[in-house]
Amino acid sequence: CLETDQHLQAEETSPQAQILCVWLSRFLRLLSIRKEENRHLRNVTLFYAGQTIKTRGLIDTGNHLKAPVSGLPVHVATAGLMKRLCPAVKGVMYVPYQCIGSSGILPAVRIDEMKVEGEKGSFVIPKPWIAITKGSLSPHNEYEVLIQKNDKGLQV
Repeated sequence: CLETDQHLQAEETSPQAQILCVWLSRFLRLLSIRKEENRHLRNVTLFYAGQTIKTRGLIDTGNHLKAPVSGLPVHVATAGLMKRLCPAVKGVMYVPYQCIGSSGILPAVRIDEMKVEGEKGSFVIPKPWIAITKGSLSPHNEYEVLIQKNDKGLQV
């Protein structure tokens, strides 16, 4: 065994083996990221003026959007989802945002209720503010809502 270990240490790694190692490392990292993301995916039901839509949401620890005057948390949803839920709304609020490399203002509406199914049951967020983004929130459209979370748990 000792001779085999010394022989393996003495051999140089081939370019093909190096490429395989890099590829495998990246693949395993991607799997780890996807597993972590899937851990935060939830079934979400949105309610507005008699309309109900079920979709998927991601509990987003990086979302710190707040309503400018009240300081209430603001969740984020895709424009397509919000057009299906509430094609016409009264009372739009504009929420300033800032992220790496960009900043701006997002329109937000207050819906009746958002129900989030968790690992230990579901909970309801009454009258949440939902900011509307034109772009997709996930690379493969796995979710349409970013659910705000802070250190103390989900915002309500």
